[in-house]
Amino acid sequence: MLSLVYDGPAPAMVRVSDSEDVYFNGMVEPGEPFTFQGTDDDGKFQKNELTITVNGAEDTTIHVSCSQDI
Repeated sequence: MLSLVYDGPAPAMVRVSDSEDVYFNGMVEPGEPFTFQGTDDDGKFQKNELTITVNGAEDTTIHVSCSQDI
């Protein structure tokens, strides 16, 4: 399970996904935390890179395997 905080200036539609699955897709307010987890039985993600999209535009990617710190 992973929790992030949206730090944008206005409410936005945030999507967290990899090339196979969508883990979060919802409206968030500035300063609001949102939580998501992988789809494997143990909660892990299918891929090692997650893409975060804000209002339809790619914002960032994060590496989620244990080989690198987040």
